[in-house]
Amino acid sequence: MDSLEFIKKIKIVVRDGAINDVISVTENPPGRRVSQLKARSEWYLSLPDEQKAIVKSIVSDSVDSALFGFLCVIDGVRAVENGPDKGKLELLYSKEESVQLNSPDGLMLHDLYNAQ
Repeated sequence: MDSLEFIKKIKIVVRDGAINDVISVTENPPGRRVSQLKARSEWYLSLPDEQKAIVKSIVSDSVDSALFGFLCVIDGVRAVENGPDKGKLELLYSKEESVQLNSPDGLMLHDLYNAQ
């Protein structure tokens, strides 16, 4: 797996999965935390389809923003530590051999995410 393939899989498994999970729970709240989710579900289900599409686009933008920020952290362009002596993150994919997916010599993961 290379960086581009990783980003493609992240978009399917993490991004699309998160969006679908949030919308699904909003349409059909589970038994736990019912009072909180029930009110949200009733409101969402009362919306016309055009407004439901707007809500879904807001959820999609939120997921994209969170993933982009997370990838910026992995790429080292957004710090998670203060001070001059910061560590670095290395994302390795290992199967038959190890590949650094956030290689300093390759394209940045957050750039690949926005390009896809």
